Amino acid sequence: MALPQCSDAAAHMWPTPHPAHGRVTQLTDCSPSEVLCTRAAGILNSTCDELSKATLLAARLDAPVLAEDSLARIRTNGLYRQPTDLAALLIHLASETRSRGAPLRFLSTNANNGWTAVLAAAYLHRTHEGGFTGSAFNDLKQEWACDGPTRSLLYSRAAGLSWRHSLALNPAAEAALMSYHPQARNPLWQTAFSSATELLPVAWVGSPPPFDVCWRMGQLGPTVQNATTRSGFGGLATDLALLASWCHLFVYHGPPEALESEEVTAALSKPAAHRLLHGAQRVGGFTVLRGHLGSGGGGASASAGGGVADGDAAPFAYVNKTPPAPPEYYSASCIEDAGGCNSHHHQERCGYPRGRDTLPLACLPSAPIPGCCEKHRVRV
Repeated sequence: MALPQCSDAAAHMWPTPHPAHGRVTQLTDCSPSEVLCTRAAGILNSTCDELSKATLLAARLDAPVLAEDSLARIRTNGLYRQPTDLAALLIHLASETRSRGAPLRFLSTNANNGWTAVLAAAYLHRTHEGGFTGSAFNDLKQEWACDGPTRSLLYSRAAGLSWRHSLALNPAAEAALMSYHPQARNPLWQTAFSSATELLPVAWVGSPPPFDVCWRMGQLGPTVQNATTRSGFGGLATDLALLASWCHLFVYHGPPEALESEEVTAALSKPAAHRLLHGAQRVGGFTVLRGHLGSGGGGASASAGGGVADGDAAPFAYVNKTPPAPPEYYSASCIEDAGGCNSHHHQERCGYPRGRDTLPLACLPSAPIPGCCEKHRVRV
């Protein structure tokens, strides 16, 4: 299958390097014992012809395949899907990419241990000449979900992925943040838990496009709510209700008939679920849906509270609405790492109300603990 946006003339580098590094991360930075890193590097170093062949790509993806019950464990090493299924899906996604020079915009939910998201980022970056920007959302902090080598990839920003907590997922604001600042951000909790509305400048106005690929990486079957995974049809229903109108393509593992489950039809309405089912395509063990852009209401504009893109996947108007804060909070360094920029958790330590959901806040002189804020003041 032809990969229309793949070019062998493109540099085989990691996606969107962190600007502060002052250099592009090279493929040789992987240790032979780091399986995920070497698999991603193998993809980046492959030719377009090799990446278009399912058998060769599956060999590049070869890694331990974990049992489904290991989803309940933390810091696992390996994939939750067969490499052959992943290869078929990735080739399909690359062939479906729209022809444009902008970075491919990727969002995954229920990212589990991060392995699949990292490999998908490497492949979609390598096969899309315009580059890549992505976010991997999960219910767990990366310190709990990922093993050491995977955390190193995320912390270095080499994979081009921002690790994000599910509580921070706001599709319109996340799409706007990808346009304003496409570089990967610090995966630690201060930044991962921050909503994109709080990382964007106050009253930022722009016209970001929707996401190219949204990928739910959870399991189907009976819904199980626990600390490590939003599993089952309920998790699929939640993600579809939130994301289907913001994505060109929406992917989940399982049959199209999952759209007829009680949970999905209750979340979307039967007509909406039927429209998605009518356009569903089975690829390996996955189902690929074409998102109904513009079906969620709000026309072609959005604010921090909602709205959707228009029906032809054109950019949508977005106006950010966050409380006033000093301009230095919106420097690149603060967007990439809110931990050093007086996060809301720091404000709580300074005596501000715990329920005040306004990150970042100005460090006011009325802090009840003398010197609490001053010693953490941002240096720009």
